[in-house]
Amino acid sequence: MTRLRLWRCCGGIPPFWADPFFIDEFGMSTHFDFEIQSETLTSEELRAITGSARSDGQIRWLRQHRWPHVLNAAARPVVGRYCARLLLAGIVPSQSFMSAKSWTLPVGKIA
Repeated sequence: MTRLRLWRCCGGIPPFWADPFFIDEFGMSTHFDFEIQSETLTSEELRAITGSARSDGQIRWLRQHRWPHVLNAAARPVVGRYCARLLLAGIVPSQSFMSAKSWTLPVGKIA
């Protein structure tokens, strides 16, 4: 996973409040680290959801539960993180939702 430090957007020079030793009045460090997650599930996450370490077992589980997925060049299933979150929350996205075209700005209507 990639880590993003907020102060890097300031030209690489951290302001005083980004000092990892600077503690605010609540005892919290103001040095923030955020993990940027991939758009697809990792192999460990897919293994935890399907209960299978082998790709054929994962594909079988995904097909039985009607989870949208694609196979990569190594014949391993790839599942989108957004779709997985919806399905794990009990929301079944419709086919029209999954294949909806992206919105574009109607430039001709701008005055």
